[in-house]
Amino acid sequence: MKIFTILLLILSFVNKSIAVSVNGSPSSVLTFDGMGSRSLALNESVVAIGSGSEAISANPALISKIDKLNLSVMYLSWFESMSYIYFAGAMPVPAKSFKGVVGLSIASFNSGNFDKFSEGSSSPENISANDYSIALGYARGIDDKSAIGVNLKFAQSTLDKYSANAILLDLGGTYSLAESLNFPILLAFAVQNIGTSFKFDSENSPAPMNIKVGIGYNKLLAKSHNLTADIEGNFPNDSGTIARIGIEYSFISKVYGLKLFSLRVGLQPIGRANNLFTLGVGSELPLSQYVKDYQFNIDYALVPAGELGLTHSVTVSMIFKEDVEKLFGLSE
Repeated sequence: MKIFTILLLILSFVNKSIAVSVNGSPSSVLTFDGMGSRSLALNESVVAIGSGSEAISANPALISKIDKLNLSVMYLSWFESMSYIYFAGAMPVPAKSFKGVVGLSIASFNSGNFDKFSEGSSSPENISANDYSIALGYARGIDDKSAIGVNLKFAQSTLDKYSANAILLDLGGTYSLAESLNFPILLAFAVQNIGTSFKFDSENSPAPMNIKVGIGYNKLLAKSHNLTADIEGNFPNDSGTIARIGIEYSFISKVYGLKLFSLRVGLQPIGRANNLFTLGVGSELPLSQYVKDYQFNIDYALVPAGELGLTHSVTVSMIFKEDVEKLFGLSE
């Protein structure tokens, strides 16, 4: 616990030391602090309660609890003709001599076509912006209470004929107070996008680094009801402090032990004006009573964007219940 506290103090100092004034992110795939429809429905307030392979984008330490192969794909219809596609996968390392969980995420942004006006031209040209990022992650539990994780990311941003690249790093950690307090509380932190700047032609644009600290709560209220919540503070280098709250209620099937229905709401009392609240639903479903080795999840998020209108996101996930060693034919 002392180590966890010292880390938070150091991270706060680092954030203040390297903070810069940037008008927006130079890469659109780094716009969101947590990807996946569940994350977006909770207003990205998931640094302590992220779940599934998509949690790698919010806090790489969160995938340390994954014990089966987990895959997910998200499609986000943003305002105008802009869209995001996000893929994430995670699984335990299939080697007894090397413990931990490995993850992969790929994010892609497409702006659609828009007009470019050149000096001396009588008509505009059609151009577009396309960004993508690839992240390789690793996480492991230190003991029963704590876990750490890291992502190594490559990001590229392209506008018309100009492009820029950056090599970035994410760090994350969690610490459970459930045993010492006899209360289901989890502390978490994450630092996102540490690394090089994007260089367009001769101009450098710093990556949107962000420090997140949060408190998570997860409680089975009764055999069929579960409440999950996250309260967190974000300290990005390209805007002011952001405060977020995410709350999720889930109804659990007594037959399958799955969250058949989840209702989510996210609030942002301090921060960006366009993201005051978000809504979403989700469901965990067995494919059938005859296919017991797979679980199918679907999540939806409604994210208001102020005067720009409503945005919609859908994520489909698959969990392979079979052990990874057996799944890849590595078992003896």
